[in-house]
Amino acid sequence: MRQLLVAAVAAFSVALVGMAWAITGETTVTATDGGKPIPETKISLTFKTDTGKTIRKTSTTNHRKVKIPDGTKKVDIVVTTRRKKEVRTDIDVGLLIGRDYEIEIPGGSGPPDTALPDRPGSPGDPTGTLIGGGGGGKGTVCNDWHTRQVVTKGGADPLGENPDECFSVGGRASIYFGISTRVHNDWMAGVEADVGWSSNKRTVSGIPGTIGGVPGVTPAVAANDRVTLRESWDWSLRARFGRFVTPSTVVYLTAGLAAQWVEATVACSAAGACGVNGIAPFVATRSNWMVGGTVGAGVESAVTDRWIVRAEYRYSDFGDWSPTIGSPAALSVNPNIHMETHTGMLGIAYKLGR
Repeated sequence: MRQLLVAAVAAFSVALVGMAWAITGETTVTATDGGKPIPETKISLTFKTDTGKTIRKTSTTNHRKVKIPDGTKKVDIVVTTRRKKEVRTDIDVGLLIGRDYEIEIPGGSGPPDTALPDRPGSPGDPTGTLIGGGGGGKGTVCNDWHTRQVVTKGGADPLGENPDECFSVGGRASIYFGISTRVHNDWMAGVEADVGWSSNKRTVSGIPGTIGGVPGVTPAVAANDRVTLRESWDWSLRARFGRFVTPSTVVYLTAGLAAQWVEATVACSAAGACGVNGIAPFVATRSNWMVGGTVGAGVESAVTDRWIVRAEYRYSDFGDWSPTIGSPAALSVNPNIHMETHTGMLGIAYKLGR
């Protein structure tokens, strides 16, 4: 039993060592003067976690491949030439993996000079933990509304020639939270959730399907009734997968689950269908969360090491909802509401952590 325990501990230790020294990729660092490599250059690299803890230090010479240990998020580089010394700190590892990172040191191979000050780094990596907000618009796909049946005083009426209606386009604001990471250097994978609110609301005159169907309801009579369809809150939970087109810009696809809050209102007036049928005027509202799927695409780019901008389009299909609005004993409308939306968004996010 003791031998088994010792063997297990040894195997676990080997696994930990293997994990600690797992390699996430390779890079080369080249110091140049006027675009030409500087001879006799010593390069020191410090690989760090996102909290700044040192994983490993290594030294190399100009333009030699160096392995990057797993878990590296930031890298410090010290370049020492025969004449100068250059220090770069907190370089995002995404700018090094699988690439030649070039450091231009004017006069590095020439006469003695003072060390150059640190220069601002390139834009960062858009992957990580992001929280952001966006604005844009959302439109529904016509037709949203199809009246299946109108019932007055317990009896089904024939439908007129206007059972369908097309509803709204409006503005939308949202917040989003996501986590993403690099995969095999040039790919991105992650998950994201968002919550949005839109101003989509439209009211039409006349209850669709009643004109020429419900006895006594003419266009002039129907104009005194109204139907309102409103979409406000929505949310989604999605996966994202993309490819880097530059070290700081990724083009991605996204897909997942989405939901839309829909509210439908029918108002029947004394001068409209309720009046010609001897029914008391009423306003009836039904609301529902419609759940479906969403797919889309976008582009996301880091403008600094903390701020990331994006543009995104998504199509969502929430299926059908068939409420009964009103009372069959008096007057009820039974529509089929089919909800599909197109959403466009411009967003900006802040990257948490390092």
